[in-house]
Amino acid sequence: MRVLGIEAATRLAGAAVVEIADARAPGAAAGAPGAGGSTLRAPWTLEAAGARLLAETVHDVHRAPAERLLAQVETALRDAGASLAEIDIIGVSAGPGSFTGIRVGLATAQGLGAGAGRPVVAVPSLAALAAPWALAGAPVLAVLDARRGEVYYALFSGQTSEIDAADVAGAAARRDYGAAAAAAGAAAAASIPEPATGPGAARPEALADRIAAALPAAGAMAVVGSGAALCRAALEEVWPGRFSYPGGAADAPRPAWTAVLAAGLHRVRPEPPEPIYVRRSDAEEARHGRDRR
Repeated sequence: MRVLGIEAATRLAGAAVVEIADARAPGAAAGAPGAGGSTLRAPWTLEAAGARLLAETVHDVHRAPAERLLAQVETALRDAGASLAEIDIIGVSAGPGSFTGIRVGLATAQGLGAGAGRPVVAVPSLAALAAPWALAGAPVLAVLDARRGEVYYALFSGQTSEIDAADVAGAAARRDYGAAAAAAGAAAAASIPEPATGPGAARPEALADRIAAALPAAGAMAVVGSGAALCRAALEEVWPGRFSYPGGAADAPRPAWTAVLAAGLHRVRPEPPEPIYVRRSDAEEARHGRDRR
C-alpha cells in the first residue's frame, strides 16, 4: 500500500511517498523497547515502523512560500515513480502550527483526494513529530515554536493505541476504497502515538506546570521540535539533566512520518479532515481585541 504524506503546518513543508510493506504493527516489532528506564532509547526508523520511503521532498517556507506545496507533491510522486492513481491514502499534517500552512496543506490534500477518489486523513503535527520516539515506546515531549512567546506542546508517554486490523479493513471496504486500502490494517502502522497531555499552547516558563502531572516518574526523555531551544532553560530549572535535545532533523515533523501515521489513522479520522487549532490566529486575536474595546 502506498501513502502520500503532506506537511505544511511547520517551517519545513513538503511531501513524501511511503510504501507500507510490513504486515506487523510497529508496537509488535521484535525487541521493541518498553517505557521506563533511565537510558534514552533510540528513535525508530521508518523501516522499523514497517514503511519503505520511496521519495521525500521538503523546502523551508521562510525561503519559499507554502503555496509551492503542490509542486512538492508532484516532485515526490515523480521521484517515487508513482501516479496519484497509485496512491491509496493521503495524509496531511493538520496542526497545530502555522495557520496559513495548515489551510494550504488541507486544501491541497482535499483537492488531490477529491480528484483521485482517495481518503484524506488529518494527522496531528505533534504526533508526527514525536512518532519516531513514541512508536519505539519512549516518552517524548514534542514542542513547536508558536510565536508570540509560546510553544505548541504535547507529551507522549510512549504508550500507543492499537487499531484493530479487521476494523480498519471493514471501514475501508464500507467506504469502497478498494482492496489495497482495505489491507491497511494489516500492513500499515497500526499503532498511533497517544498524548498523555496536550496538544496545547503555553509560554515556556509555564510548560513545566502543564506537563508535570503527566510526566513519567523517572527516566530520560527527548524534547523534539522547533520549540525545544525555547523551553530548555525552563525545563532544566525544574528537572535538571532529565531531558535530551536532539535538534537538527528532529526540529520539524517529516512528511514521511505523516504518511506512516495516516496509514493507521484512516479509519478513525472523519472526513473531511479538520484542522487542529489550539489558540486564536493573529487576525482573530486582533478582532477579539477590537470587540472588547
